Amino acid sequence: MARYLRIPGSRIEDLGPVWAAYSPASGETHLLNDEAALLLGRMADHGACSAAELAQALADDVGIAADELERRLSLGWNALLEAGLVRAVDGSEPWPP
Repeated sequence: MARYLRIPGSRIEDLGPVWAAYSPASGETHLLNDEAALLLGRMADHGACSAAELAQALADDVGIAADELERRLSLGWNALLEAGLVRAVDGSEPWPP
């Protein structure tokens, strides 16, 4: 099971209709939608996690079943990886920390 960790030192700022996220790994700032910002915010609170663990943690907050939310989250991991906002980890990091 793939696990992901938010890049330490990344920052997220609310700009009204969108969010700005800075990655120290890439040195770039990216615009995010509400869902991606929520995902990264929750990752900051919980550390390394899989899509299933994150979906379970967010399901009650967003009012979507965990399995449907996991499917939706799976569509966004590559964009967050390419932006340098998360990285894949080997799975040895506990969740929640």
